[in-house]
Amino acid sequence: MSADKGVVKEVLRSFAIEELFTDRSEVKEESIKAKVAKAGGANYGTGAR
Repeated sequence: MSADKGVVKEVLRSFAIEELFTDRSEVKEESIKAKVAKAGGANYGTGAR
């Protein structure tokens, strides 16, 4: 999907992570959300332990 990389960067100019996928089935929303939260820092969660 590297052909789409330039288009995505035009739309999303600022991003916290960069992932490479060879097939759309590899894209998992929960995995991406977790990586973005970790990269963004200050992720304190709910406060529950």
